Amino acid sequence: MSAMLTRGRLAAAAIGLAAVLAVVVLTAFVARGWWRGDGGTYAPRKTLVHTEVTPPRSLFGQVLTAHAQLVVDPRRVNPASVELAVDVRPFQIRSESHRVERGLGRAAVIDFQYEIQCVTRACVPHQKSAGAESFQLKTAKATYLGRNGKTLTLDVVWPAFGVQSRLTADEIALSMLGAGWLVASAVRGDMRPLRVRRIPAHLTALERALVLAEHATAHGEVDESRKALERLAEELRRQRAEAYADEAERLAWSERGPSPETVAELATSVRRNGAR
Repeated sequence: MSAMLTRGRLAAAAIGLAAVLAVVVLTAFVARGWWRGDGGTYAPRKTLVHTEVTPPRSLFGQVLTAHAQLVVDPRRVNPASVELAVDVRPFQIRSESHRVERGLGRAAVIDFQYEIQCVTRACVPHQKSAGAESFQLKTAKATYLGRNGKTLTLDVVWPAFGVQSRLTADEIALSMLGAGWLVASAVRGDMRPLRVRRIPAHLTALERALVLAEHATAHGEVDESRKALERLAEELRRQRAEAYADEAERLAWSERGPSPETVAELATSVRRNGAR
């Protein structure tokens, strides 16, 4: 009797061990496919959203990246139908991309990316200090088609980010006195006073901006040339010279900064076409 019980127990133990091994093997197989996106059953019951704006702290005029990802279950949502309506004003979209990727398990990831930039007065930080000012893009609206034929919508909220002025404390103080557009040298270690560029009073606002930009680039004053070119862009837009205004802004906030050659070429074109 005891021998039969022993054999029964051994058989039960063998069956239990086989079941455990089968579960381990199956789990390993499914998990491997789940993490690689080649198998598994994971998919979110509700649409998941992740957003970011990078860098989270930047200088005025710097190009930023606004990135949004939506994770959906393709059994409930058609991934190809997902669209994102964005309004980044006063920033402008320089480039954008939209792609659908395979996520974990059965999930699909819809990826939206926007390169944005603002070089207008609306984005100039108002704080009269070295601190950054907080900005936040308007809430975007995602729309997509469910497998049941219904159109669904979802708010996509962007995180706040900081923009810091390119102006120093001395330059901010000068601008408060109405001298913000005068080209001045930086205060040197020997505390010599600022040198101010005198511009003939008879020149128009546009011509003054041209002269300031030419002078600043000729003397290697990158920050001052950027400001002068931005002022030039504003004056050109007042005269409805949009193409020249766009070129002035492009030069103003180019990564390497404006050069004497590029500014001289722009100035020649503007003057040749009669802009005053």
